[in-house]
Amino acid sequence: GIVEVKLATILSNESKDKQLDTFKAHFTDSTGKKVEVDVMPTIGEETYNDDNRIPIRDQRGLPEQDALRRDLTIGALLLKVSKKGSDLMYELYDFYGGVKDIQNGVLRSPFPMDKT
Repeated sequence: GIVEVKLATILSNESKDKQLDTFKAHFTDSTGKKVEVDVMPTIGEETYNDDNRIPIRDQRGLPEQDALRRDLTIGALLLKVSKKGSDLMYELYDFYGGVKDIQNGVLRSPFPMDKT
């Protein structure tokens, strides 16, 4: 399992203009293997205006619904960060087997094959 998570905020001028919350997550598992992931958290549905490709994120949904929108299972991994006292607590949501896919070097869609 994941034993350590380090976060680094990444806000380029472009992402600031688009009001995107982006960061890098550095995961270390119990064997010492490290994985770096670029993260753009969005929970809910994205809508678009006809004249603009910047998504509007004004609707909330369930984390599992958000994960299902992703192109790949490894992009569908969600990290819940909460605070307990002065400590940060991390909970990894892996609804579609993204961790196993990373370990096995597999790229696949989280969307069920019989639905596409």
